[in-house]
Amino acid sequence: MNRFMLTSLAIALLSFSFGCAQQGGVSAQVDAKAATNTVSTLKMAKDEGVIDKAFFNKVVAEKAANVALVDVRTNFEFAAGNFPGSKLVPINEIYSEGCPATIAKLPKDGFVVFVCATGARAGEMYFGLKDDCKMDMKRFAYLDAEVMYGPKGPVVK
Repeated sequence: MNRFMLTSLAIALLSFSFGCAQQGGVSAQVDAKAATNTVSTLKMAKDEGVIDKAFFNKVVAEKAANVALVDVRTNFEFAAGNFPGSKLVPINEIYSEGCPATIAKLPKDGFVVFVCATGARAGEMYFGLKDDCKMDMKRFAYLDAEVMYGPKGPVVK
């Protein structure tokens, strides 16, 4: 009986180890796929700093790993609905806290797209960083479009 228990235990441990190894392999494949879902550049509209709407919708749908969305609306508006994974940095902070504090809250790598409800505050953040904070805006853009934040998620009009 003792030998039977040892054999069963050994089989259980091997099965568990094999299962973990297999699961790790699947995880690595998923991570590799996520890492390849990036963009090399932002497709811009004709106006300075404005991202192309169709391109924006594609980036959001495909969850490009190197594109961060920064919502510049108020805390209340953000809580009522937002793009999944977006970060809140209200436009008023550029005035109340200044450039260094606002810049410190922005993603350090990849592309950054500012969003709001109409494009006005997103553009204000873009040009505020460019003109007042003297930032290099090569990796930044803003969405100049009406966005409806509803229970089924945001819809760009």
